[in-house]
Amino acid sequence: TLFISFIGIFIICQIPITGWFNLSIISLEDSRIILGLLSLRVLIKLLGGVNHAGYRSIGKYSTHIFSYYSGMIIGQIFLWVGALLGMSPVYGAVVILFVQIIQTIYMRIRFHRINNVYSFKIKKVSFTVLRQLLPPSFANFSFLIAQSLSLQGVVIIIGAILTPVD
Repeated sequence: TLFISFIGIFIICQIPITGWFNLSIISLEDSRIILGLLSLRVLIKLLGGVNHAGYRSIGKYSTHIFSYYSGMIIGQIFLWVGALLGMSPVYGAVVILFVQIIQTIYMRIRFHRINNVYSFKIKKVSFTVLRQLLPPSFANFSFLIAQSLSLQGVVIIIGAILTPVD
């Protein structure tokens, strides 16, 4: 274990990651692309939340979590290999978005294969059912709003760092 730890530390020290952490050398265009791709990832992740709720409702939560984090590990491997090869931070954002898209599509297809009862369609809906579902959906949405508001300070700091200095 100690030997593997030393090898890991050696590899991490060899990664040309200084370009990733020095925000002053990321161009304005690259920062726009990165923020745009990560914003798309947030929207894709909302669909992943629907998948998450579906797996939980049929009792396959552990299957979903195993598959989800297996995909995340694969994405991290591609991310670190790209860092080792000296790829730009835009590559990292593309990899993160691509893995999230593939993972969401895979989890949706897998959900439909193991489940024949639930579907993500609106076939028969009544306003009574919608009225009953409205309070829990607002409560769930309020968590997202609270998270976005708590991240507002971080966004302001990032914006202050990435804006050109006069």
